[in-house]
Amino acid sequence: MANKVLDPISNAQDRRLIGQSLDQSRKDVEFLNAHWSVWVDQYPDKWVAIYGEEMVGMGDTFDEAIQAAENKGTPRSRVIVEYLAKDPIAMILPGALC
Repeated sequence: MANKVLDPISNAQDRRLIGQSLDQSRKDVEFLNAHWSVWVDQYPDKWVAIYGEEMVGMGDTFDEAIQAAENKGTPRSRVIVEYLAKDPIAMILPGALC
């Protein structure tokens, strides 16, 4: 028996819905990037939730931003959440140093 998770998506309607979801996510990321510099000044060190090319939630914590988005009826699984760090966060990735 084949693993259903690994089976190709053969249903045209499912493929269309997945495509629409991916397109919306791309638009939401572009929206976030377009507003980043303004928002990081207005809302430093806050978490923001984006959906449908609008900010649908904000908070001091990830959970607060998600909850604000859910309170507006936004589906949790479709929200993009980002931290507006006033000061860039330095990271050293394993294997990045040569």
